[in-house]
Amino acid sequence: MKQTAVEWYTEKTFNQIELLKKGYVNQEEFLGGLLKLRDKAKEMEKEAHKQTYYQGLNSNFQDFEQYYSETFGTEEQMTREEKLETIVKLFAKSMFYGDWKWETPNERVITMLMQEVGMYPFKNEDDMIFKTPVSDDL
Repeated sequence: MKQTAVEWYTEKTFNQIELLKKGYVNQEEFLGGLLKLRDKAKEMEKEAHKQTYYQGLNSNFQDFEQYYSETFGTEEQMTREEKLETIVKLFAKSMFYGDWKWETPNERVITMLMQEVGMYPFKNEDDMIFKTPVSDDL
């Protein structure tokens, strides 16, 4: 996924602010740095437009939204916590429908952890469905 000029500029600006806060640069150096970053971001934006122009000439994209999505990744990424929560919910569904019996030490640890997060056991199927919704978009 490419980083847009705006994203790059924002990231670099925050870095400059941190340098100013920590006293590594004075205000004059800070402002000069921002101007250099702005100029670089403009160059990056121009290059992005240039690439878009040439890609458009030889494009297989249906429309701009497809191009932008595939080039810049407009879909939001799941956080690590959201991924872990999804894994736990899917695992809990498997436990419920598989009617698993936890016999090994590892299986007992998993059972204990699932109980701690409220994902095992379930009262009934409705309880399991209510506690384990997972997005169909995954």
